[in-house]
Amino acid sequence: MSLRLRIFLLFLVLISGALGFTLFIVNSNVRDAGDQRVFDSLAVGHKVFQEKIDSQLDNFEIAAKILGKEDALREAIHDDSLSLKTALGNFLNRLRQDYDADLLWLLELDGAITEQAGVSTTSGEFPYMQLLDRAESQDWSGRTIIPLDGHIYEIAIVGLFVPISAPLPAHWMIIGKALDDEVASELGELTELDIHIFGDGDSAAWVKSAVDSLPSASLATAHAQPAGTGFRLGIDNTNTLALKIRLESEESHPVYALLIKSDQEVQDQVQSLTTRLFFVGFVALLVSLVGAAFLSNSIARPLNLLVSVAQKIGRGEYSTSIPANLGGELGTLSKAFNTMQQDIAKRQEEIRYIAYHDTLTKLANRNSFIDDLAQAIQNADNKKQSFAVCIFDFDGFQDINNTLGRHNGDRVLIAFSQRLLNKCHDGIKIARLGGDEFALMILDVCAIDKEIANIKSLVNMPIEIERIALEIRLSVGISIYPDHGETPNSLLQTAEIAMYIAKRDGQDMAYYEKQRDHHSTQRLTLIAELRSAIEANQMVLHYQPKLDLKRNIFTHVECLVRWIHPTFGFINPDEFISYAEQTGAIRQLTHWVVNTALDQCRRWKDDGLDIKVAINISAVDLTQKDFAAGVLEMLEERELSAGDVVLEVTESALMKDVDLALSALEALRNCGVALSIDDYGTGYSSMAQLKRLPVDELKIDKSFVMNLHDDSDDYVIVKSTIELGHNMGLKLVAEGVETQAALDLLTELNCDLAQGYYLSRPLSPDHLDQWIAEHVAQISKISE
Repeated sequence: MSLRLRIFLLFLVLISGALGFTLFIVNSNVRDAGDQRVFDSLAVGHKVFQEKIDSQLDNFEIAAKILGKEDALREAIHDDSLSLKTALGNFLNRLRQDYDADLLWLLELDGAITEQAGVSTTSGEFPYMQLLDRAESQDWSGRTIIPLDGHIYEIAIVGLFVPISAPLPAHWMIIGKALDDEVASELGELTELDIHIFGDGDSAAWVKSAVDSLPSASLATAHAQPAGTGFRLGIDNTNTLALKIRLESEESHPVYALLIKSDQEVQDQVQSLTTRLFFVGFVALLVSLVGAAFLSNSIARPLNLLVSVAQKIGRGEYSTSIPANLGGELGTLSKAFNTMQQDIAKRQEEIRYIAYHDTLTKLANRNSFIDDLAQAIQNADNKKQSFAVCIFDFDGFQDINNTLGRHNGDRVLIAFSQRLLNKCHDGIKIARLGGDEFALMILDVCAIDKEIANIKSLVNMPIEIERIALEIRLSVGISIYPDHGETPNSLLQTAEIAMYIAKRDGQDMAYYEKQRDHHSTQRLTLIAELRSAIEANQMVLHYQPKLDLKRNIFTHVECLVRWIHPTFGFINPDEFISYAEQTGAIRQLTHWVVNTALDQCRRWKDDGLDIKVAINISAVDLTQKDFAAGVLEMLEERELSAGDVVLEVTESALMKDVDLALSALEALRNCGVALSIDDYGTGYSSMAQLKRLPVDELKIDKSFVMNLHDDSDDYVIVKSTIELGHNMGLKLVAEGVETQAALDLLTELNCDLAQGYYLSRPLSPDHLDQWIAEHVAQISKISE
């Protein structure tokens, strides 16, 4: 296919696609706008219809109350049945004229029908006793819409007091009207909609009113739709939109109204607009294709002259010259091609060099070293040999950059690289991997110690920068092929791990050992599985009771999360909480902890125990704008008060960003949630900072409490902290109580709460139930 034809077809596809997409979008938007206009009409009609129905029910209820005060009616009740029937008939005539009612019944309080006027039923009692019960609870009046003997009625129910001053009514009075075709037509004229009213009878039978004109298939479609939704309804092969609304009726016998409006007018408008748009688009397409044909011809002709040369350049043949005697733009383009292929050839060489060399030290880079490793692996496999990979870097190199500047750090790297090149012979592959990290490949594993000694000798003499003699110390990690890795990347990874092990252990050199890499592997596993562990219910809460020292009763517990890993077993919180904060999983973990702890608190409330729950939160949680609202919502779901929970956050977390913590804590405090500073005394907070924080409680760190009776300094710190906290209106909690002597001293110092192993270890939910049973007499009750 020629270039000219491809350009023409491209324009054809682009223009046709653009026009088609435009027609589709415009048609869809117009159609949607039309449907929305119809739905808006239905919504307005719904409001008018509902107001009309409500107004009629209001009138019936008012009429029933007025009629109940008629002396003639009360006298007729005590006369014979004929007099009562005649009186009811007369009153119904008045109601029919004034309120358009066609039903007037008098019932006994137990629902038995005393007398009927207008519409009557063969049943001896009113079939909806629940309506009478509800009317009794609503000051002896009520109103609803019900199916009755195959028709639908709107009725008002009012108690009839004889005499008026009697404490209880003697009868029920019911006034109503059938919602028939006449009512539906009247409401339809009022709302300019087609209205059909229907209800569900026993055994899912349809009780119809004013739906005789609605096809059974459409009626079934309406029945399947939920109330309050709009939907499309096909009637006689026409497009109509319908809105199904639930009328004020009983749950067991719901009554609905179906509001219908045709959108044929909208469809006609859409069809007319689509036709006009198609005609305009077709004309625009023809004009655009003529222009495209002309443009493709003007572009393709001169370009064909350069195609063959361009193809050669694409194959890397840069020596072919292009005639420079072409006129106009083609001549300019040919000169540009000649210059371009010369520049490309030059840059190709530069790129090839940069791709495999470090621009600062001129050593091979990571890419080159990986290629050399791949080749060495292939050679070693063929010869059944081994070789070594060494990675090393400078200890404290960041200090050099920070102190002398990064440009002087670069000078150190250049000087060391030059020493490395001068010292190592040709059998050693050298590379700079990045930063201050270098790599060697030693093909003769027997010469490892010798080569490492050569490398160390390079730093025996200081490197002088800015008249400062810098002493350099190296940490070296070594991996062996194939024992420690069978691919270039795995060899580099294990050598780097060995290097960090050497740094951690304070050694100059370390070989990779798989057993010493277990922690790193486990750490990656824990990070990867943390979120799924929360969803898989591998987390469990333990609870440690707190003793109120003044009343000698247990009033609080602290929730402590535990991870029972299916592979590693028990995981200490100190190991995974930091991972959770780093990965953002702490928010999901905190949400689970709060939910679980509040569920437990709710169970205690149901058992009559007044135990408040202390929950640890992270500094990361405080950065969530909706954290306080979320805690309050979870409390409301369980019908708990904000006073049933205490949120604890460590002092060190607060001190990272006091202003941010202050904003978050204020939001929690405004919700009524009590706040506590955990591990107080270890975060280096000042008195001014402490005064700013809206907290209710301080928890004295266990490092000051455990040796309280033996260490005078700890005693002074604890005493001063308690006095300071009380002066600021705060409660004081001492954690780490492990002896009776410490407990006695804390009581003497007027501390408020205490917790520790001496009182109880953190307990699982099962053990906690047993502990509560044993200490139930010493646990605060709700009645208190």
